[in-house]
Amino acid sequence: MEAIRVLMIARRSAVHTRIESLNQLRHMVFTATPEIRAKFTGLTAISLANKASRLRPRPGEDAVRYTTLVTIRALGQRVQYLRADTKGLNRMLRPLIRQTAPNLLDVFGVGFDTKRHRYVRRESGKASLSQEARCPRRFFDYWPVSSMSSGIGAAIGSSILMP
Repeated sequence: MEAIRVLMIARRSAVHTRIESLNQLRHMVFTATPEIRAKFTGLTAISLANKASRLRPRPGEDAVRYTTLVTIRALGQRVQYLRADTKGLNRMLRPLIRQTAPNLLDVFGVGFDTKRHRYVRRESGKASLSQEARCPRRFFDYWPVSSMSSGIGAAIGSSILMP
């Protein structure tokens, strides 16, 4: 259980940083000169990061153009690295989830992210009314009300989920 929690911290950080880097990359392209902007128009997020990471800027007479291209390349490479890092962490998490909570994998329509999040939240006792209230009824086959924090568990068990 602790291993899942620790890996989730690293994964959450990588995902958050990747989103920030991708937003910065998009902003750099958006504010770049029309010539640079034209190279990246209409690309998906992954295509943008891939194309940006392959840039080979050469120093020349225009220092602003060169530094803009170097920055775009650095951000593209960062997005790619963080994507690979997240995939590696996912590969480490999947067997731990299968071993720790195999019943969670039987819930239809829920990915590993949701299962990781819900299981760790239940085990750590940090359930919140807003999260649990949005959770489909079928999840509560795996999360008994008694394992939630007392005030929230009672509210969910008595007023929200019980007919």
